[in-house]
Amino acid sequence: MRLGPRGERSNRPNREDTGDVKPNPCRMSDPRSRREFIVDAGRLALGAALAGPLTALTQATPPTKVDWNQLARNLDGTLLMPGSPAYTEATLIRNLRYAKNLPAAVASVKTARDVATSIRFARDHGVPLVTRSGGHSFAGYSTGPGLVIDLNGMTRVTVDPTTGRMRCVGAATNEDVAVAGQPHGRAVAGGQCPTVGIPGFTLGGGLGFYMRQHGLAIDALVETEMVTADGKVVTANRAEHPELFWACRGGGGGNFGINTSFTFQTFVVPAHVTIFSLTWKGDACARAFLAFQELLQEAPDGLGAVAHFAVDAQETGSPTPTLRVFGQVASMSAERTERMFARVEARAKPIERLFRSETFWAAKEWLAEDTGPPNAFAERSRYFPRPLGRSGAEAIVDALSRAPVRTGNGLSVETPFFAWGGAVNRVDPTATAFYHRRDLWLQAVSASWSLEADPEDVQRLREWQDTFYQRMARYGSDRAYQNFVDPRLKDPLRAYYAGNLARLRRIKRAYDPGNVFTFAQSIR
Repeated sequence: MRLGPRGERSNRPNREDTGDVKPNPCRMSDPRSRREFIVDAGRLALGAALAGPLTALTQATPPTKVDWNQLARNLDGTLLMPGSPAYTEATLIRNLRYAKNLPAAVASVKTARDVATSIRFARDHGVPLVTRSGGHSFAGYSTGPGLVIDLNGMTRVTVDPTTGRMRCVGAATNEDVAVAGQPHGRAVAGGQCPTVGIPGFTLGGGLGFYMRQHGLAIDALVETEMVTADGKVVTANRAEHPELFWACRGGGGGNFGINTSFTFQTFVVPAHVTIFSLTWKGDACARAFLAFQELLQEAPDGLGAVAHFAVDAQETGSPTPTLRVFGQVASMSAERTERMFARVEARAKPIERLFRSETFWAAKEWLAEDTGPPNAFAERSRYFPRPLGRSGAEAIVDALSRAPVRTGNGLSVETPFFAWGGAVNRVDPTATAFYHRRDLWLQAVSASWSLEADPEDVQRLREWQDTFYQRMARYGSDRAYQNFVDPRLKDPLRAYYAGNLARLRRIKRAYDPGNVFTFAQSIR
């Protein structure tokens, strides 16, 4: 069996056991040096030079070899071309569905000036532009045929011990933030995966195990530095460019410019937390989920959890639904946490259970998702503003029991429910660009497959995913998480931004009137 949160056995088989592969939001195409940016800015179809008025791409002059060489000389960083030693690693992406979409060049930038220089080059020559940290865009928006701006070369994290403010530059990751914050006993409400980058994670909102107590990542954001469409390096906060600052707190990556740094107000970590994990199989999953849902609505804000449904095909060769509820409770003993969960265990006895007190940093390590080999995957998501009833919980279990997952066929499914509430819900939906402030759950519907899987099996998997997603519509909303990019959404902008879309469009027109920063699901 593969490892789930570090140090704990998952209830899901790994590829070596069954041929199945798990769609893991933090899994990288190459674990050597990936720094993520969950939604990596997107492809930018660019116009004319930054210094002058916007013109059409068709009026630009395609770059020659001499032009590319001049760009290389103008950068403090490095321009990587096909055939150069570092090009292969710099173009690796997590979702192998888009791995063949290779760029003409990668600008490994060192400064915000390099970012502006790269944008100017792309606009002068009509070269599509993409910003990335580690290729983490679920829909492949972190690669393209033109110029890729790679922020890894300018990454650093610093903490001011006097104010508790943390500045994350370039493609800083959750792991970088933890390393910088631990000596000071400070943290940011980061995500579950160590290799996910702070930029895209933050721009889309930023969820994690600490959000019910400390809010989303954007709720701790003090200011951000970015390069805008007119080539200016600006600082956006509540006093300077306040509308742009509002948009950066949930407006998604790649819409308004290229963010080169983020400054957060950290929180002081608790002396200890209690980690917990309970696992069920089969029909007991529905009863356990409903019982935990009742607990969640009464639980303290310090409870952070995921109700993780999946399929185990290891024992019988056919799909068996599983549910694993795991997470942490801040500043609560293991004994009190166990008593709090007694009502859940009384409704459905788990096959595995764990309650253990740990330091904040040990718990963070335990909660971190493991990484693994690359795969191809598709992700869908839905918010639930109200509790699911028995029919909704049973619909989940029934759908998983019908998943086209068999031993050795290289397919895998999972559907985690991220526990919302607490500090997230106490912020007005219009206070930031992140609208989803009144929900109880965020569901992801994930499907993954190996490249060796039978295409007909993959087709059945995608059909199952869409059917399940639509089946859950009657229980939830039509809104989706902007960091779980979903190309199959019929109206993605309204799904991602809902009641804040009109304001975001006004800000887009103000800061990017020529639609310089654009991609398949960009704000326009």
